[in-house]
Amino acid sequence: MMSSASEKLAALRERVAKPKGGHIEPVIKPGEEPKFVIIRWFEQVRANPTSEVVAKACAYYDEAITDGTHYVVPVGMLEDLLLQQPGLAFFYRGILVDAQQTRRWMESRLDRLEAERHNHYMFSPESREEYGTLKTTDAAKLSKGDPKVIEMSDNVRLLAFHEHNLDRLMEAFENIKYVLNHVVTLRKEGLDPVWVDPTKETSNN
Repeated sequence: MMSSASEKLAALRERVAKPKGGHIEPVIKPGEEPKFVIIRWFEQVRANPTSEVVAKACAYYDEAITDGTHYVVPVGMLEDLLLQQPGLAFFYRGILVDAQQTRRWMESRLDRLEAERHNHYMFSPESREEYGTLKTTDAAKLSKGDPKVIEMSDNVRLLAFHEHNLDRLMEAFENIKYVLNHVVTLRKEGLDPVWVDPTKETSNN
């Protein structure tokens, strides 16, 4: 009977079987299908910080997380896996940094928007006509419940969620590096090539 790890990660063998087996090649070569590429969403969100653009950024981060999951359990020749780890970590850390920068910028913009809406409710003629003279606490409640503030707050939470998952992906890569180095230590006296595949069914026969 196959282990649960084998069932969940059976697709890894398909990845290994393909030439170069990569999901992260950012260069599209003639005659090849487009592969996963680096997109810096920070500048795009700064230029147009709408919910639509944030949703596209989050969809991209989702794709990156799914793509990176192919490498969370290492499958292949030990030497090849050791060589690819620095490139994988560099590639996906760049996406994590982009998500971090985007979320931090949106948070600062949210703070400014809340302050602007707070001042609006406190001092604008329109607000005084509708609500009268408000206390600071009342204006703060209204500003937090403002539709624009709520929308931006939801966008910040979405970005934070995907940033957290990208961070977990990077933690997994750090664990892989530790495991592979440990395998090297255990096998340092051996001369035979080592094939690593924790998804392969083991036989007791």
